[in-house]
Amino acid sequence: MRPPKLIRARAIVSALLVTTSCIAGAQVSNASTAATGLSGAFTARATGYNAVAWNPANLAMPGNPSFSFTLLAIDGAASLKPIDLARIQPYSGKLVPASERELWMLDVTADSGQKGAIGGGVTLFGLSIGRLAFTANTKFAADMNLAPDAVEAVLFGNAGRTGTVKNLSLAGSGFQSAFYSTGAVSFGQSLSSLVPLTNFAVGATVKYTVGHVLLLGLDDGSALNTNSIKLAFPYVVTDTASARTGSSGGGVGLDVGAAWTIPRFRFGVTAQNVFNSFKWDTTKLVTRSATGTFDSQVNSFTADTVDKPYGTAPASIRSKVAGLKFKPVLAAGVAFDPIPKLTLSADIRLQAGGGIEVGPASLVGLGAEIKIIPFIPLRAGVSAMSDGFGASGGVGIHLLGFEVGVAGFLRKRNGGTESGGTINLFSIRP
Repeated sequence: MRPPKLIRARAIVSALLVTTSCIAGAQVSNASTAATGLSGAFTARATGYNAVAWNPANLAMPGNPSFSFTLLAIDGAASLKPIDLARIQPYSGKLVPASERELWMLDVTADSGQKGAIGGGVTLFGLSIGRLAFTANTKFAADMNLAPDAVEAVLFGNAGRTGTVKNLSLAGSGFQSAFYSTGAVSFGQSLSSLVPLTNFAVGATVKYTVGHVLLLGLDDGSALNTNSIKLAFPYVVTDTASARTGSSGGGVGLDVGAAWTIPRFRFGVTAQNVFNSFKWDTTKLVTRSATGTFDSQVNSFTADTVDKPYGTAPASIRSKVAGLKFKPVLAAGVAFDPIPKLTLSADIRLQAGGGIEVGPASLVGLGAEIKIIPFIPLRAGVSAMSDGFGASGGVGIHLLGFEVGVAGFLRKRNGGTESGGTINLFSIRP
């Protein structure tokens, strides 16, 4: 089965983007454009409702507002590698030469596939009153890996790369997506009378997550053979009844933090998901499959929409579902005010691998906020992380107790591109 010898970039984009999506972030959605603009250097700075996502101890620190509120803040991120849009864009509307596609294939093979990610969240509301804060958010996270042979089929077919027809296996291809909501409450308490650190405080966040919908599939023998195409793709999905009720899993998590100051410096440390009992309820998951055979004599495709028991899913899928949890994250940060209109900050974050949301295993962020005009903070940051680096920026307007802001970031990581941003169009911070 031979492909066309020339492939347009538009066709490649359709094939690689429609079949590729993925994740990133934290269980509690980030509502702070300042945090995004500062490349995440916010552990020592987050106050008010933002302390829920970053460090609950800051609720008991000097400078924490007596009241803060936000509504419908949005954040999101996406990634694509190793064939990202920067590599495809020069060939927009043009034919992609075989020599360039071969370079792409070498990178895909080295990276064990073409990977992508998309994730985002909406902070439905955030509220703080003194040392107490609440947030509620809904998030979506998804990822997919397209095996090297599957990418070769897109770029060359099963003969175009070498001129010799060969079998291509889709083994290793898979996807997962999850939709869930979290409610969280945080409290901060000063302990400066007990601990010999200035303004020392501790805090805790208790959060409950409800899993709404899970969709997860792994290839189970699909292949592009010399004279036929075979499709075998089982997947598990939340059953219709549970999807309607909005619950197919749940669990409780705990974050703890501490903060203190010295003149012109603020410090913060936090451990997220010290424990987290979230898991998907497998009694509310069912197994389905997509199968097909295409050759010169038979052309058939079936999408098995008949629900089968979750236990009939392949062991590889059931193992992956069991691992979809919220993993621990450790963070430490410092903020420094060299002059009244300038704040510098730095963070280091370490995250356990795997789980529902996957970010860099380690990240160091540096940020600066300057207020040349007192009510218009300008923010910029840089970051270094596992296998990459990034930059960010943002701007806000804080006037008469109301605040709006926008921020974004761009990263080069693991041979691909990651980008995202945060928008907050209504918040109150007196």
